Amino acid sequence: MQIIWANRLVGDAKDRCLVAVDGTHFLINNKRNQTTKKLIKRWFSHKFNKAGVSYEIAVCIKTGDIVWINGPFPAGTHDLTIFRYKLKDMLLPMEHAMGDRGHRGYTKTITPCHARNCQHKRSMAALRSRHEAVNRRFKTFKALDNRFRHDVNEHHIFFRSAAVLIQLGHQLGYSHFDVVGHVDPSYEAGWV
Repeated sequence: MQIIWANRLVGDAKDRCLVAVDGTHFLINNKRNQTTKKLIKRWFSHKFNKAGVSYEIAVCIKTGDIVWINGPFPAGTHDLTIFRYKLKDMLLPMEHAMGDRGHRGYTKTITPCHARNCQHKRSMAALRSRHEAVNRRFKTFKALDNRFRHDVNEHHIFFRSAAVLIQLGHQLGYSHFDVVGHVDPSYEAGWV
């Protein structure tokens, strides 16, 4: 498998924020209560207004490598809850992860709310944009772009296969866009 957590340390210059983390949703067949026929709330995706699953993806800030995938979770699960489930324990004691506003309010995450000035905010936005480009790559696989009609317990097989293929493509030069002039987000936020 090409998704290696330790790859976040490649090219590390003693930064404290090594990964950008974000969640992405995928459509699945509706999950309905058998008696009331209503959609089960925990499977509801606010992005699709339908049932879905959510995955957590971490991308190395320095290299753009996918270094962490976790899921599937019901789409109603908050990004911060998923982060606290396992990834927070994987971080080194002084390490932080950069996330979007869905990750605010936790000591191990740096979000746009921590930006000290406009330049820092733009730098963080560029890093998050690269992460969104990685998320979009998953949608190029028709099995993940369309509604998944098979057993939801098999969805992770397709997702993990796509993640490995995307990472291999990145290693072979089909790169996500580079973020030039990157500065450690935790340094700019005054956490160093």
